[in-house]
Amino acid sequence: MLRSEDYSFFEEDDFKEALKQYEAMLREERSVYMDAADLTDIAEYYMVKGRREDAMTCINYALSLHPDDPDPLVFLARERMFDGDLDVAQKMCDEIPDQQDREVQFLKAELLLRQGKELDCFRHLINLYDESDEEADLYLHDCIDLIADYFHYEKALEWAQLLCKNHPDYQPAQSLLCEMLIHNTKFEEAIAELERQLDKQPYSRALWRMLAEAHYGLSQYEEADEAIDYALAIDESDVDALITKGNILMQLNRPGEAHDHYTKYLRLRPTNDYAMYLDSTALALLDRLDDALAIVEKALTTHPVPTANTATLLSQKAFLLSRTGHLSSALETLNQYKEHITEAEMPDYHLHRGYIFLENNNEQDAREEFTIALINSDNKEDTLRKIALILFDWQYYDFAAQIFLQLIQNGNAGQPENCLPYLAYCYYGMGKLDDYHHVLPEAIRRNRSLTATLFAQVYPGKAPEEFD
Repeated sequence: MLRSEDYSFFEEDDFKEALKQYEAMLREERSVYMDAADLTDIAEYYMVKGRREDAMTCINYALSLHPDDPDPLVFLARERMFDGDLDVAQKMCDEIPDQQDREVQFLKAELLLRQGKELDCFRHLINLYDESDEEADLYLHDCIDLIADYFHYEKALEWAQLLCKNHPDYQPAQSLLCEMLIHNTKFEEAIAELERQLDKQPYSRALWRMLAEAHYGLSQYEEADEAIDYALAIDESDVDALITKGNILMQLNRPGEAHDHYTKYLRLRPTNDYAMYLDSTALALLDRLDDALAIVEKALTTHPVPTANTATLLSQKAFLLSRTGHLSSALETLNQYKEHITEAEMPDYHLHRGYIFLENNNEQDAREEFTIALINSDNKEDTLRKIALILFDWQYYDFAAQIFLQLIQNGNAGQPENCLPYLAYCYYGMGKLDDYHHVLPEAIRRNRSLTATLFAQVYPGKAPEEFD
């Protein structure tokens, strides 16, 4: 069972040879005996490439040769699971002859996660962990990967610490620990550990990439940029480094360079719809709206079934349609977006509508949408901040400033960091220079990088401490 970080396996010589043998067999219309594991890997490869029909042809061929082998049976059960047919997937899992196979055990765990039975999953996995087993380190690593895939980062960090403690000679342990520290937003701890590891492994692009991500998490974008450049110097085709570099450049207000890196990424991963979304955002900032819309359309048609990114892509399409003067099409696209979100996300639907109405100078309808969003929100503070950001985007600085000030005074501990730079800019935009000079130093102290980003065009080439 491959997870996102395992895709480098497809570059290995053994896999390439198996793929070559299988595809030669198809071209020559003959049968060749192949291992079930090799055929399952090929099916996984086709799925990653968006070639579902080819994947199913391959897995059916595997079953014709190995009808009771767990690998292709687990593959089929997981596909039903991903399609949302949990009962069918569970039945298929229970009918696999070798119930003790490790991949079957991981399938059982994943089904428990999909069924919302997290504690049962954790118990199931840890009960199978035997510290004395010769592959106990690898087993625990796979457990961590699985639960992290489902965003149980706190438990994943706990088990990563257990892995380091019980298996100190397992080489990936410290790197995995750093990854889980980042997922748990323990960025300072991650940076300290990563720097220790880089002293020992200075040519590890994965460590440099994680160091960039940790600095990014602290909004230290210059430091993040320096770290990711080391990763790309080691391997300029590192897809994860390319997309991280693009994201950092976006924060540094360099969308043209970000677009270049997203383009390089998409040459290597042409079906990644989230990368297409990121690239469309960069293109929109460059005022290449037709190009931005075209890549969103491509992303939406690349996958025959909705993905986790479909709603994001539809909202992006709606914004782009509105910016290019197609209001009715934008609102129609938002109605499609609504079909791909949960009830808890409905306030965002109304916020998006409000954003588009403001863009089209319809203040009355925008106000109504914002009111509906706020009434139906389970997190009114977060929704208020989103409303303030929309007002900020369309230069309603007076109203935005009132909300930012309210959030700073009444909000949680994180609101000053999130709101002070915007409040300073609002005062600047309104010409309230006394208020601006009063707020600016605290905005710089609380969130230097965001303040620098917001004022980059006001004070080009200047550090925040030089703003006047």
